[in-house]
Amino acid sequence: MHDIQNEIFTETKFWGAILLKDGVAGLVVFNLARSVQNATYGPLQGFSFWFVILMGFFWLCPSVSNAKLRNYQRLFITLTNNRSTYHAIERIDFEVQERIEMVMGTTEEIQEEDELLSLEELEIDRVDK
Repeated sequence: MHDIQNEIFTETKFWGAILLKDGVAGLVVFNLARSVQNATYGPLQGFSFWFVILMGFFWLCPSVSNAKLRNYQRLFITLTNNRSTYHAIERIDFEVQERIEMVMGTTEEIQEEDELLSLEELEIDRVDK
């Protein structure tokens, strides 16, 4: 029959371990370095060219902590990471929630019901002791 590739979403290799997107990014970095070199003061042109090339190479290298990510991807994740701490919602017993939801009356009726409930709870506490 037909040979079906096991991993459909593998990244395209350009040459050896260099991926196609790395080759394209390398060309973009090289063009950026050339344009920065042309815009730089004469005696510093060589320095600016190599500086941009080395910085571009650094951002395209795999991250130390996660080899599947590039340094520029790791920077993006770090900057956009949500640092909020989520706290658990306070647990409400079913009976308490049912009492809260079933209240439909005036404020006087609610106060009377609260007094009755507090008296019932006091009686239950006495019986338990």
